[in-house]
Amino acid sequence: MIDMTTDNDTQIITPQNNLVGEVSNELTGKLDQLIANGHTKLKIDFSKVSKIDSTAVSAILLTKKKLHPDTEIEMINMERKMNAFFSSIRIQTSPQEDA
Repeated sequence: MIDMTTDNDTQIITPQNNLVGEVSNELTGKLDQLIANGHTKLKIDFSKVSKIDSTAVSAILLTKKKLHPDTEIEMINMERKMNAFFSSIRIQTSPQEDA
């Protein structure tokens, strides 16, 4: 399950467990929906995620490619090893948790 909330004009996507299997597919759909609806500020909150599969990684990468230059996507509350992974493929993340 993935929760979506709004903070001012920022859409916050919060997976409630690991981004694997059906949850990855749900993430893909949510990101596509937000972009199609013209949202320009997105955050993905990884506070409840310790594993991510290739489908979710692809969804994030493709979303970043689809974005208008004025659109922001920020990944927050990541575990250190996940942050290191995204940094190694040159995807900007926010400061990681110490987990």
